[in-house]
Amino acid sequence: MTKTLRIKTRSIDENFLMRSREINLGSFHIKTPKFAYDVKKRDVNLKINKKIFGINELYRTIKAKSLDKLILKHNLSNFNYQFNSQKSKIDPDNEILICFLNYDPKEKSIFPYRKGLEFLLDTAYEYSDIIPLIGINELHNNLNESNFKNYLKFLQESIDIINTLNDKPIMGIIPRIGYNYIEGIIDLYHKNEILAYAVDLRNATITSNHQLLRVILRSLKKAEIFDDCFIYVQNPNRGRQIKKTPIVYAKDILSIGFGVDSFGINHMPLKAPPNYFESIEDSGKRKLRLFIKNDYGYHNYYEDKDLEINFPNDSYLSYDSLKEDENKSYSTKIFNMEQLGLETLNLHNYINNQDVNEYLGTKSYVKKNDIKIMKKIKEDTESKTLKQVKIIDFFKNI
Repeated sequence: MTKTLRIKTRSIDENFLMRSREINLGSFHIKTPKFAYDVKKRDVNLKINKKIFGINELYRTIKAKSLDKLILKHNLSNFNYQFNSQKSKIDPDNEILICFLNYDPKEKSIFPYRKGLEFLLDTAYEYSDIIPLIGINELHNNLNESNFKNYLKFLQESIDIINTLNDKPIMGIIPRIGYNYIEGIIDLYHKNEILAYAVDLRNATITSNHQLLRVILRSLKKAEIFDDCFIYVQNPNRGRQIKKTPIVYAKDILSIGFGVDSFGINHMPLKAPPNYFESIEDSGKRKLRLFIKNDYGYHNYYEDKDLEINFPNDSYLSYDSLKEDENKSYSTKIFNMEQLGLETLNLHNYINNQDVNEYLGTKSYVKKNDIKIMKKIKEDTESKTLKQVKIIDFFKNI
């Protein structure tokens, strides 16, 4: 039986483009907004609030040389074992998995050859409930008018390969590339009846790329599919740390304010100017950087006593487990994913009750300019709809 992606919008906030929705995929019914948990961080021995689960992502980069070995030697036992071990962590009756594969060409052609592409897509198909197209590493650095035509051909070829044997919805990838290329990509997806989109921010903050979001939303509205599509954000940067400030303004959670239904963690390595980390006060002393949903800040904790005072009472992770864990980087990620997941559940309720504006006003690390940008996005999308309605009413009255 073919799994069809169906979406019901329950409520839209009156101030922001935040939507309370139900994503239906076969027997799955998932309420959004929803944080996508990194399945590689799922630990059956770790107690965590199961309410946050529903959408999971599995992200992996495959280099050209590794792809060659997998294709030529057909030695897939270890490769598939790694993927199967990750997939086995989720509840197949109540959760979905999206397997994002990123191709790293290095010195080879920017696009994988036919057999390599087929292998990547077959892998994504096998481990996904919604099949994402393949991401291309450093595509934004190699794109010009000529390469863009080749990229569109690559996307169409990928869609055709999947559809030769397919009973699942396809997810189109929208890379962070030149502004003028976005509409052409969405037009191609629309012609192929694709209703799921992953915007790959590649370690950029959502609020610093609002022009990109605007052209995406405008293109979806133009195609008259904005209300029917599922929008996902990949690799969002959580925010930049300001010098001599122990707190990062959380930007990843604000993705929801731009019409996004779900987002995951950032898998890209942090790039920074020389001596950047050394310039941040006490960076060497930092033990934990935790998302605190009461104020939307990522807090750097240097002393255990500070953490104990601010530790949220709804965390299934204990204060002692974070304090005593030698691998604090790992436990920090688990904590943050849990808290981000719980916060998307909170937002779902506030959207239904039309209280988001007042609620965000209590978050001391949400910048006024970010609020302004999110409200402007909402106004612009609605104003176009209103104009269309007025034109229709005009002709009805003739």
